[in-house]
Amino acid sequence: MVIVKLTPGLEAKCDAFGERRIEMYAREKERAAYSVDGGEKNLFIQQEGRKAECAACIYFNLGTPLEVLDWSDTPDGGTDLVFKGTRIDVKGTKPGGQYLLWPKGKNKAYRGKAFDVMVLALGLGQKWIMKGWITKTDFWERKLTAGPNHKLTVGTWHVEAGSLNRMITFPGLDTRIRPELIAA
Repeated sequence: MVIVKLTPGLEAKCDAFGERRIEMYAREKERAAYSVDGGEKNLFIQQEGRKAECAACIYFNLGTPLEVLDWSDTPDGGTDLVFKGTRIDVKGTKPGGQYLLWPKGKNKAYRGKAFDVMVLALGLGQKWIMKGWITKTDFWERKLTAGPNHKLTVGTWHVEAGSLNRMITFPGLDTRIRPELIAA
């Protein structure tokens, strides 16, 4: 397993991005319509989501996240990063997270979103691991829907984190350890 460690400066940029994202959702209510359970108002979710994207950018060795990622207030069309022509949607959750999920509020938009694979990043603050990946088609075919007795919000599509493809199998990925990565 490899840990991606964000610098304190990058973490601060992610925190500021999360604050701007909350402000944008407050101003532009139609964009918040895709959110579920107050995610558009949850500073922690917005900040940690950006940190997950930064960690993936570093993991895939795409360059500095400040240059590679879109830091504007405009939500992406589904693609967070592009690695060797593969459009990636990064999904982040806390350490020990059991699911890669697709938020219920975006279910109707799934097919129209522009990405090829989803990558699950587990972490908090500066330390992240890339847990696994799944193609858009495989997620669609294998997804489960959370019911009333599930710990996820009813209607949330998800797959078990343990069923994802291992990151070492990601096409074209150089798995050598670099200084910004920590072998665990």
